[in-house]
Amino acid sequence: MPKAQAYINQRYPLQQRSTVKKLDLQNKSLEGNLDLTSFYNLEELDCSNNNITDLKLFSNELHYLDCSYNNLLNLDLTKLDASKLTYLRISNNNLLQRDLSIFSSFVNLEVLIIGSDTDKKYNNFIGTLQPLQYLSHLQELDISNTNIESGLNYLPTSLVSIRCYNDRNKKNNDSVSSSIIIDALKPYNFQIIKWRQDHDPSYVDVQVQLQEKEEKIQELKKQLEEYQQVLSEFSEQIGKKEIQQVGTQTTEEEIIVGDKTKEEENQQEAQVEIPPRNYSS
Repeated sequence: MPKAQAYINQRYPLQQRSTVKKLDLQNKSLEGNLDLTSFYNLEELDCSNNNITDLKLFSNELHYLDCSYNNLLNLDLTKLDASKLTYLRISNNNLLQRDLSIFSSFVNLEVLIIGSDTDKKYNNFIGTLQPLQYLSHLQELDISNTNIESGLNYLPTSLVSIRCYNDRNKKNNDSVSSSIIIDALKPYNFQIIKWRQDHDPSYVDVQVQLQEKEEKIQELKKQLEEYQQVLSEFSEQIGKKEIQQVGTQTTEEEIIVGDKTKEEENQQEAQVEIPPRNYSS
């Protein structure tokens, strides 16, 4: 199994790393520490399905990060531009106990996958979902088999999908805290939107407002179409009248010209001198 850092050093000369935008290291059987801080213009990184134990990053451009299915104990995201990251998948690692505040500054995240789907690896996230309340673009969230225990009401209204199942076996028959959230969502078939409609009055108000605005927009569109139709018909009528007026004016001008021509001809005839007759014998 190759060492992760040696693999990078062999394939990416230091002077070329600043030009690398995308790095695909998935399924390379890499192990150990991986320092990618010299790839400071990196936009996409996939190093999933390896045995990496420590990952260091530094980039102002990174918007996609998948380091799932590794053996990470810690992950430092503070050297990233929080406004750029939109996709983060760190599921199925062995991250030490921490709450979700490490994600609170990533306000443009659309996908956040931090849970586990195996009992062999476990990300020990604890506490509440409240740190995610300002992630207003978040659409997909996975906290399966974690110890997140509350805070459904803090989730942003942009969220359309949440996975929070609990099938991890724990010693002493202890249950994972996310089962509290599971119990809350289960009657709604785990559809966060349906749950929110019953438990968050502000969400209902927002939906009503959005519906009213949409109806108003459709009404205005209909009025605009009617006005455009009336304007089109009016323009067509004006066009026809202008054509008729032009035709009438042309006819009148032709008549006038014809009369003038006849009058001039008559005048010319009148001016012709008739020679006198010669009566001499």
